[in-house]
This record gives sequence, C-alpha cells and structure tokens, in this order.
Amino acid sequence: MKKPGTVVAVSKNKAALAVSNEEGWTVVELIGSEGEIAAGDSVFGDWQATGSEDLIFNGEPFSGYFQGTGDRQWALGQIAHWGGS
Repeated sequence: MKKPGTVVAVSKNKAALAVSNEEGWTVVELIGSEGEIAAGDSVFGDWQATGSEDLIFNGEPFSGYFQGTGDRQWALGQIAHWGGS
C-alpha cells in the first residue's frame, strides 16, 4: 500500500530524491522522469520496498528504483552520489 511522503531533497542532476515518510527517509532514483518532481512535493510510495517500484505524484505513476530507507544523514549521503542536493 502506498503511503504519503514529502520530497525533502533532490540530487543536483534531479535523478534521485530523498523522501521523508513514516518509515524514515527513503531514497528513490527516478527512471525517465528526472526533473519533474521537486523538493517540497508530496508523493506516495511503498517506503519499505526496494528495487523497481512506482512513485505516485499528482495522481500519476513515475518509474523509480527504491534504494532503501534509513535516517536523514544516510539519505542525503546517498543522493550526493548523483551530484549532491
């Protein structure tokens, strides 16, 4: 079941998101929709998932690759691999 989250940081190349949610901080790599979701946007996802999974934004599915969930420091460190936030 997809639950709400808030995009808190976006990598410099806009390919990865750090999403704050009830499970912690989830890193999602966007596949083919880079730049369409920004910090502050509300999204829905299965925050416990890893691997390929849709992220829902404005009622539309976006292909993503869920990297996992951890704390804030972990998530921001992960998106730094995509050019920083």
